[in-house]
Amino acid sequence: MSRDAARRARAPLAVGRARPAFARDLDRGTAIAPSFRDAVKLHHLVDTIAEASASGQRKLWQRP
Repeated sequence: MSRDAARRARAPLAVGRARPAFARDLDRGTAIAPSFRDAVKLHHLVDTIAEASASGQRKLWQRP
């Protein structure tokens, strides 16, 4: 199995664990499960890494 196929196979498990964590946060008034804001930050970080890799130049990552 390729790395990409293995990653895709694990994705439903990650979502399956995230939903109950999100529900617990709603029930308890906590913020332990990753949020959409966390996803946006990670997306920007990955974009910055990809840009640096493509250009061969260091890039300064600025949090959104």
